[in-house]
Amino acid sequence: MTPTFLILVLCFATTQGRRPQGLRKHVHEFEIPQAQTKQKNSTKIWSGLNLKGFSWKDCGTSSSLVNIQSLSLSPDPLAFPGPVNVAAEFVVKQSLVAPLKGQLKVYKKIFGTYIEIPCVDNVGSCTYDDLCSKLAPIQGQCPDSLKKIGIDCSCPIAANSYNLGKTEFDVSASVIPGGDYHIIADITMNGAQATCIDMYISVA
Repeated sequence: MTPTFLILVLCFATTQGRRPQGLRKHVHEFEIPQAQTKQKNSTKIWSGLNLKGFSWKDCGTSSSLVNIQSLSLSPDPLAFPGPVNVAAEFVVKQSLVAPLKGQLKVYKKIFGTYIEIPCVDNVGSCTYDDLCSKLAPIQGQCPDSLKKIGIDCSCPIAANSYNLGKTEFDVSASVIPGGDYHIIADITMNGAQATCIDMYISVA
């Protein structure tokens, strides 16, 4: 996963543990008409899930503002709820300033076909006009390891080479319903691509 996007998302996600039902409820409600879910499944509780599969590729171009040199996630397998450890080396070629526009496409496999999950209440396949504004309320909760390398979970993110040692983000609730997902995330700045990630995730 592109480190810039991952950092933005995980910083934001650390403050969302109080509302874990949002994504689960949205995905489940979307699945019912799509998959004609039986009534007995409506009470299923998503807990004790593991990340069974994870693959990613950089869908950016040579002119993207961020170059990724290395990335690792641990432990293996990841378990939700539980810690997600991230380590990464990446280069930001140009200072990333507001507004950073994020476009997120989220697909869930239903009966063998990936179906796009629509955007409802900023959850699903959404466009975020200013990711920086989403981070503003959480600056006081930014992990020390990020602040140590000059990233304080806010914009701007200075042009520099970054080496992020293993950093723990606590996923305090099982925010992702089980299943197979295809996620494409693209961040742009003033029309120029900052970073892009295309990933497949399996949670069970």
